[in-house]
Amino acid sequence: MAIKDDYKTFCGVAGNKKIKMLNYGLTYFMSGVSFSLLAPFYPQVAEEKGMSLTLIGFVFSVFELMIFITSPFFGYYLKSIGPKFAFVSGIITAGACSILFGTLDMCLPGDAFVVLSFAIRSLEAIGFSSFLNALMAVALAEYPNDVTSVMSCLEGVLLIGLMIGPVIGGVLNSSGGFGLPFYVIGSLVIVQGIFTYFLISTPKQIPSESKSRSFVEAIQNPLVQVGLLCTATGSLGSSCLVSTLAHHLEPFGLSMVFVSLFFVILPGSYLLISPLLGYLSDSKGFHKQLPVIGQFGFGIGFLLLGPSNLLPFIPFKFWTVIIGLVILGLSDCYSVAPPFKCILVGAIEVGFEDNMETYGVISGIVNSVLSFGALLGPILGGVLVQELGNQIAFTIVGFLHIGAGLVAIIIFSVYRIRRSNRQKRNEYTDMTDQ
Repeated sequence: MAIKDDYKTFCGVAGNKKIKMLNYGLTYFMSGVSFSLLAPFYPQVAEEKGMSLTLIGFVFSVFELMIFITSPFFGYYLKSIGPKFAFVSGIITAGACSILFGTLDMCLPGDAFVVLSFAIRSLEAIGFSSFLNALMAVALAEYPNDVTSVMSCLEGVLLIGLMIGPVIGGVLNSSGGFGLPFYVIGSLVIVQGIFTYFLISTPKQIPSESKSRSFVEAIQNPLVQVGLLCTATGSLGSSCLVSTLAHHLEPFGLSMVFVSLFFVILPGSYLLISPLLGYLSDSKGFHKQLPVIGQFGFGIGFLLLGPSNLLPFIPFKFWTVIIGLVILGLSDCYSVAPPFKCILVGAIEVGFEDNMETYGVISGIVNSVLSFGALLGPILGGVLVQELGNQIAFTIVGFLHIGAGLVAIIIFSVYRIRRSNRQKRNEYTDMTDQ
């Protein structure tokens, strides 16, 4: 009977909860598509409207910037706003802004186009921040024993959406012009959001008389420190490839189709390992070790991808690039869901309650940190490759991750020593009292 009760399906979630989980995953997928669908064709239209390449890059970056700024706010006040209202208002705002963005080709060239591009994209990002934080908190509250599994699945399908979005955008743009991708996907996002709204059930929480805590209090816990460190560096490392991988593959003379396939390796590897990591973290309690392993995996992956000048015996071949990308994709999974579990456990250790309010606060902080890494990664990668070349750039990023892994080990080691000394003092005190 115990084996039957513990049996897991679909990314570690019990079989009778598949429908809700699939629906949450579809919402995440649609958000990924909506975010990335403009990549193939918007830059060309923007240039025709008089925008510089720098400003075009900022239009893409402002999305992550706004999520970075607003996620902690939505997470902290989720209980006051209400998760269902935060979700439906956010997703309708995001979908409507996507539709509105599709009308920009009718705008006159010049300052008006620039201002509207930034304004609509920023407002869309705020909507995303609201509904993603709410949906993450609701999902975790419904599956409190499968935190890592749920996070792995949601982030995995988000990656698929980000990967497929440009393809869908390009096809729809070729078929119906600039506006069609935004009209179609924006409308689907709204419809999916309304459908999800009626499926969301906010678990009843036991009323608490304890005072709401600030996340600053949680940062004193080593688990939270390591979780935040690994989340930030993991997001930075994976997003670093956005601006550098295509350039790195140029010596092979590949077509755009084959270059695109290389970008599939990362999310594919992520999805391949995510069920196992969910099991190891949720069922076996390895949430402390997995983020550290992920940092060293990132380091090895980047050193192989270069390949690093420190590894002259490794040639720059197809197989080394593919192996490096597979390792990076696996490591990315180690650096998203398990660190979230570390942060959650650490926050509870310092006095946060295991409830919806805590899930909201942590979701807001984690999404903010992920967006910060996604914002900084392409900039850092582009600068390093431009100034130092691919091999040295990837070596630096690789050692950045190895350094983060070493720092995490030191933090855990100091924590264990202090805890052991504290236990010995308590035992000595008990003996003297007797």
